[in-house]
Amino acid sequence: MDWWLIVLRIVHVGAAMSWFGGAIIGSFFLNPTAQALGPAGQPFMDYLMRQRRMGIFFPIVAALTILAGAALYWRNSGGLQWAWISSASGLAYTIGGLAAIAAFVGGMVLIGPSIAEQTAVRGELAA
Repeated sequence: MDWWLIVLRIVHVGAAMSWFGGAIIGSFFLNPTAQALGPAGQPFMDYLMRQRRMGIFFPIVAALTILAGAALYWRNSGGLQWAWISSASGLAYTIGGLAAIAAFVGGMVLIGPSIAEQTAVRGELAA
Protein backbone atom coordinates (compact mmCIF):
# COMPACT_ATOMS: atom_id res chain seq x y z
CA MET A 1 0.00 0.00 0.00
CA ASP A 2 1.33 3.42 -0.98
CA TRP A 3 1.01 5.56 2.16
CA TRP A 4 2.23 8.73 0.43
CA LEU A 5 -0.59 8.46 -2.08
CA ILE A 6 -3.15 8.11 0.70
CA VAL A 7 -1.69 11.04 2.67
CA LEU A 8 -1.51 13.27 -0.40
CA ARG A 9 -5.11 12.50 -1.33
CA ILE A 10 -6.36 13.18 2.19
CA VAL A 11 -4.45 16.47 2.37
CA HIS A 12 -5.53 17.50 -1.13
CA VAL A 13 -9.23 16.70 -0.70
CA GLY A 14 -9.45 17.92 2.90
CA ALA A 15 -7.73 21.22 2.19
CA ALA A 16 -9.79 21.74 -0.98
CA MET A 17 -13.02 21.17 0.95
CA SER A 18 -11.92 23.70 3.57
CA TRP A 19 -10.87 26.24 0.93
CA PHE A 20 -14.01 25.96 -1.18
CA GLY A 21 -16.43 25.44 1.70
CA GLY A 22 -14.99 28.38 3.61
CA ALA A 23 -15.27 30.59 0.56
CA ILE A 24 -18.93 29.64 0.15
CA ILE A 25 -19.72 30.22 3.84
CA GLY A 26 -17.89 33.55 3.80
CA SER A 27 -19.47 34.78 0.58
CA PHE A 28 -23.04 33.70 1.18
CA PHE A 29 -23.39 33.94 4.96
CA LEU A 30 -20.65 35.77 6.89
CA ASN A 31 -20.15 38.86 4.74
CA PRO A 32 -23.86 39.50 4.08
CA THR A 33 -24.62 39.09 7.79
CA ALA A 34 -21.85 41.51 8.80
CA GLN A 35 -23.08 44.03 6.22
CA ALA A 36 -26.69 43.69 7.39
CA LEU A 37 -25.61 44.36 10.98
CA GLY A 38 -23.90 47.59 9.91
CA PRO A 39 -21.57 48.98 12.59
CA ALA A 40 -22.48 46.10 14.92
CA GLY A 41 -20.99 43.65 12.41
CA GLN A 42 -17.56 45.22 12.76
CA PRO A 43 -16.60 43.50 16.05
CA PHE A 44 -17.67 40.15 14.60
CA MET A 45 -15.50 40.56 11.50
CA ASP A 46 -12.59 41.85 13.58
CA TYR A 47 -12.78 38.79 15.80
CA LEU A 48 -13.04 36.50 12.77
CA MET A 49 -9.97 37.99 11.13
CA ARG A 50 -7.77 38.76 14.12
CA GLN A 51 -8.57 36.15 16.74
CA ARG A 52 -9.75 33.26 14.56
CA ARG A 53 -7.20 34.19 11.84
CA MET A 54 -9.50 33.54 8.90
CA GLY A 55 -7.23 35.63 6.67
CA ILE A 56 -4.33 33.28 7.39
CA PHE A 57 -6.37 30.08 7.19
CA PHE A 58 -7.37 30.47 3.54
CA PRO A 59 -3.91 30.95 2.03
CA ILE A 60 -2.64 27.96 4.02
CA VAL A 61 -5.38 25.55 2.90
CA ALA A 62 -5.14 26.89 -0.65
CA ALA A 63 -1.39 26.28 -0.72
CA LEU A 64 -1.84 22.79 0.76
CA THR A 65 -4.45 22.01 -1.89
CA ILE A 66 -2.17 23.13 -4.70
CA LEU A 67 1.01 21.51 -3.37
CA ALA A 68 -0.65 18.15 -2.68
CA GLY A 69 -2.40 18.36 -6.05
CA ALA A 70 0.88 19.10 -7.80
CA ALA A 71 2.52 16.11 -6.13
CA LEU A 72 -0.40 13.89 -7.18
CA TYR A 73 -0.23 15.31 -10.70
CA TRP A 74 3.50 14.59 -10.89
CA ARG A 75 2.97 11.05 -9.65
CA ASN A 76 0.02 10.28 -11.94
CA SER A 77 1.72 11.76 -14.98
CA GLY A 78 4.84 9.67 -14.47
CA GLY A 79 7.01 12.77 -14.13
CA LEU A 80 5.06 14.94 -16.59
CA GLN A 81 4.84 12.46 -19.45
CA TRP A 82 3.15 14.14 -22.42
CA ALA A 83 1.16 11.00 -23.28
CA TRP A 84 -0.64 11.20 -19.92
CA ILE A 85 -1.00 14.99 -19.90
CA SER A 86 -2.64 14.97 -23.35
CA SER A 87 -5.07 12.17 -22.39
CA ALA A 88 -8.65 13.00 -21.40
CA SER A 89 -8.01 12.57 -17.68
CA GLY A 90 -4.68 14.37 -17.92
CA LEU A 91 -6.33 17.36 -19.60
CA ALA A 92 -9.07 17.40 -16.94
CA TYR A 93 -6.48 17.41 -14.15
CA THR A 94 -4.43 20.07 -15.96
CA ILE A 95 -7.44 22.37 -16.32
CA GLY A 96 -8.42 21.81 -12.69
CA GLY A 97 -4.90 22.51 -11.49
CA LEU A 98 -4.61 25.67 -13.55
CA ALA A 99 -7.98 26.85 -12.23
CA ALA A 100 -6.81 26.28 -8.64
CA ILE A 101 -3.58 28.18 -9.28
CA ALA A 102 -5.51 31.05 -10.91
CA ALA A 103 -7.90 31.18 -7.91
CA PHE A 104 -4.97 31.20 -5.48
CA VAL A 105 -3.12 33.96 -7.33
CA GLY A 106 -6.34 35.95 -7.76
CA GLY A 107 -7.06 35.66 -4.07
CA MET A 108 -3.57 36.74 -3.09
CA VAL A 109 -3.47 39.65 -5.55
CA LEU A 110 -7.05 40.91 -5.27
CA ILE A 111 -8.41 39.84 -1.89
CA GLY A 112 -5.29 39.73 0.29
CA PRO A 113 -4.34 43.41 0.03
CA SER A 114 -7.97 44.44 0.50
CA ILE A 115 -8.25 42.48 3.73
CA ALA A 116 -4.95 43.90 4.99
CA GLU A 117 -6.10 47.43 4.20
CA GLN A 118 -9.47 46.94 5.89
CA THR A 119 -7.81 45.47 8.96
CA ALA A 120 -5.46 48.47 9.20
CA VAL A 121 -8.35 50.93 8.87
CA ARG A 122 -10.35 49.04 11.52
CA GLY A 123 -7.37 49.17 13.85
CA GLU A 124 -7.04 52.93 13.38
CA LEU A 125 -10.77 53.46 13.97
CA ALA A 126 -10.69 51.31 17.08
CA ALA A 127 -7.78 53.32 18.46
